[in-house]
Amino acid sequence: MAMSPPMAIDTPVPDPASATEDPAELHGALTTLNRSRLSPAMPSEHWEDDVRTTAELTLREGRFLEQERAKIAPYAAIVPREAQGLATWFDDLKQSGPGQFDPLFDFLASKATYEQMRWFVRQEVAGEAGFDDLVALTQLRMPEQAKLELARNYWDEMG
Repeated sequence: MAMSPPMAIDTPVPDPASATEDPAELHGALTTLNRSRLSPAMPSEHWEDDVRTTAELTLREGRFLEQERAKIAPYAAIVPREAQGLATWFDDLKQSGPGQFDPLFDFLASKATYEQMRWFVRQEVAGEAGFDDLVALTQLRMPEQAKLELARNYWDEMG
C-alpha cells in the first residue's frame, strides 16, 4: 500500500505580517498541519516545499498560541498555588469560569435543530483522543523520568 506524502499541502500561507487572519481558515490550516504531523508517511518528492510550508504553518501556529496565552495570562496569574486554594478555585469554575453562561448553551438547549445539535456534538467529540493517545502525546519533549512515570501509569490503566 502506498503512503501519502507527509504533507501535500495546498493550504495557502498568508503573509506573516498580516495582523488579522480568518479564524476558520487558520484552524483549517492548523488541522492540516496536525494531520500531517500525526500521520505516518514517507517523504514526498516535493519534500523541500513541504518543509517550507510546515515551517510557515508552525509560525502561524506559534503566533496564534502566543495571542491565546496573552488573553489568559491575567486569569492564570491569579490561580492559587497551594493545593486547597487550587481545589476551591477549580471547583468554582463551574459557576464563574470564562465559558460559563455563554449564549451558545442557551441556543443548544432551546433553539438548536436536530442537525445543528448533531453538528455540535460531532465537533465536540472529533478531537477526543483515547487515553493512550493522550499519554503518548504528553510524553513529547518530557524529561526521561516523567516519560517513565507516564508509561507506568499507562501500564496500570491497561490492567
